[in-house]
Amino acid sequence: MKTELITSNEDLLVFTSELLEVQILGGIKYTQLDALRVTLKVSRKDFRSVRHSLNLYNQKAIENLLQILCDRFQLEAQEIDYVLSELLEKLEAFRLEKLNFFSQPEKQAKVLNEKELKDARAYLSSDDLMERTGVDIGKSGIVGEDINRLLMYLIFTSRKHKNLNVITISESGVGKTHLMESVGALIPEEDKIEFTSMTNNSLYYFRGEDLDKKLLLIEDYAGCSDEALYALRELQSKGQLNKIITSKDAKGHTRSQQVQLQARVSVAGCSTRNIITDNLSRAIILNIDGSKEQDERIMSYQRKVSGGLINKKEEQKIQELFKNCQRILKPVTVHNPYAKDLLLPATIYNPRRLMQIYLDLISNITFYHQYQREVVDNTIKVTLEDIKWANKLLFTAILRKSDELQNSTRELYEKIKVYLTTHEKKSFTSKEIRFSLRIPNSTLTKYMKELIDGQYIRIKSGNRYKGFTYQVTDENEFKQLRETIENTMNEQLSFLESVTK
Repeated sequence: MKTELITSNEDLLVFTSELLEVQILGGIKYTQLDALRVTLKVSRKDFRSVRHSLNLYNQKAIENLLQILCDRFQLEAQEIDYVLSELLEKLEAFRLEKLNFFSQPEKQAKVLNEKELKDARAYLSSDDLMERTGVDIGKSGIVGEDINRLLMYLIFTSRKHKNLNVITISESGVGKTHLMESVGALIPEEDKIEFTSMTNNSLYYFRGEDLDKKLLLIEDYAGCSDEALYALRELQSKGQLNKIITSKDAKGHTRSQQVQLQARVSVAGCSTRNIITDNLSRAIILNIDGSKEQDERIMSYQRKVSGGLINKKEEQKIQELFKNCQRILKPVTVHNPYAKDLLLPATIYNPRRLMQIYLDLISNITFYHQYQREVVDNTIKVTLEDIKWANKLLFTAILRKSDELQNSTRELYEKIKVYLTTHEKKSFTSKEIRFSLRIPNSTLTKYMKELIDGQYIRIKSGNRYKGFTYQVTDENEFKQLRETIENTMNEQLSFLESVTK
């Protein structure tokens, strides 16, 4: 039976189920853990409501309420007992969430000693800062994912300048959460907030100063409620949240009150499922390397760790150095003299938000170089090298935004092409792809429908009784798209270089 606890108004919690709706009038107390006293209004369609006050931890009171509800609503005791048990579980979980929030100590920023300051400044002053950062992130314990890990680190750094967001999408068990947590380990504890998931009001529990310039790490992005994701989108786009709540004054009169939260945040999340366009368009989308080569790299690292061949203290030392580098990055203004000439490939769908992401990534790369660039009136300038790095790091995201296929469908389609090339075949059946690539039938059916509807594959022969044989309509379409984007961005760089000479 599907149940839900709606907590948008903490003075009027609403519990819904297929049988009954229960309103908790006046909400609940968060601090008295040995009792859960509530005033309930229990309703069922076509029946008069029941109003009752009780302690949900009092078994006799529960049994009394159970009998009242059975008599009033003509339901079986077992059905009512299930509803009350679910109500109790969700109220306890809600109260625990509130208590955990209230009990969290404020994280204090670390004060660096002279050696730590000197080492961090020397690191950020390196001539080959981007290359060195990419390599050293790997030395901190992250295997492979060279582009993803460096791009994610810059996105996490953007919380201090122009906020960027990232969503990592891949199958379960591939390593998306591990990548986010490992790169997150390079960010100071006082600058990040970690969520397993988010309920409707999670963000409203914070003060603006507690969230401002923070990195929010959300392990299960797709598992967040629609209302929570809507609030997150508003915070990402506008830097503020506004909400009207109702409360009672000392005389018992109902009053409307505006709750406002102002904060600039960078958001990182992970998901195994496709996410609605509104959420995707505000973020850079990453896909985890699921290749056999990456599998072997990870397993080799795991064997070395188990055999004591990895110096964990050295990894932690690098992590601390990165955290200290983050701590000494200061607010500066970035001027991009090339901005008016920057264009995105015409192949991109909905390019407006991506253009802003592209410009902000360039700005953040420049911001990261503040200790080796001339600063005039607290302003530093973008260089062509910054643009080259942005093109390199964002290329896959631009390619993905130019592809009408969803990420998971594109991955399967390219695997089908490799399968045909490897086996020197021109056609295939669903059965052979399913067994060769080890894909569940229901998943493959969904992807095949998208490929057929988009005319990426066509039916060569067969029928629904004996099965169909399929053909790829254009083996080179993705390669050509990639080359078009590469050529466009290279030509743009060549033009900018000629202008500056």
